[in-house]
Amino acid sequence: MNMRRIIKLFEQGNVCVVGLRGCGKDMLFANVIARRRKPYVSNTDYHCKHAPFIKLKFDNLNIKNNYKNFISGDIVPYDYPYPEDSDCYIADCGIYLPSQYCNELNKLYPEFPAFYALSRHIANCNVHFNVQNLNRVWDKLREQSDTYIRATSCHVLFKKWVLQSVVVYDKYQSCVDRVDPFVPTPLPLMGSKETKAALRQSNDEAKRRYKEVYGEVKRYILIYRNKSKYDTRLFKGVLSCEKN
Repeated sequence: MNMRRIIKLFEQGNVCVVGLRGCGKDMLFANVIARRRKPYVSNTDYHCKHAPFIKLKFDNLNIKNNYKNFISGDIVPYDYPYPEDSDCYIADCGIYLPSQYCNELNKLYPEFPAFYALSRHIANCNVHFNVQNLNRVWDKLREQSDTYIRATSCHVLFKKWVLQSVVVYDKYQSCVDRVDPFVPTPLPLMGSKETKAALRQSNDEAKRRYKEVYGEVKRYILIYRNKSKYDTRLFKGVLSCEKN
């Protein structure tokens, strides 16, 4: 049930997945892709049986138009080269589009953030990325996600079953700060009705204040069968110039 909720988030909008090494960022990507059973565009082949892989070339996401073109109406023709309805998944986005080179990226690829913002108009698709820390990604991208998922742990059991914990946010800053879900003060077992009623009211008020500050923050425990065979050491092959 929880995995279906996560898949729904990927279907509804742009998703960013963050988490430390070994917490299952690519595992989540791979198994969302496998269960959606649709062609996908990515810099990583997740080897999902019923989801055809289309190799991403970043230059193809250059829409050749910026705010000046849109304001003036002097539009440079751009044809999206990939099939429509095929979401983009950018793995290790902090390597490809790192925040420490924001100035250079702004100069060299000024139109890419426009594609990210207009992907549903252009290709009826969403763009998802994963990264260890959200603030390591080009700032023109990281705040445009609709949903942020923090992978906190991942364990593979019996070589095929995955037990994974994730926290889902709808606010960028809450994800950056790694905010934990709200935990109400437990009601005392032996307390009076008046005491319990007062504590419930206090919890309701605390939860309302929490939501105003941090937005929706929910933890999910995912148990699912691993349906991918992606290379967990992909960059070893990339750096040795092997095809991936």
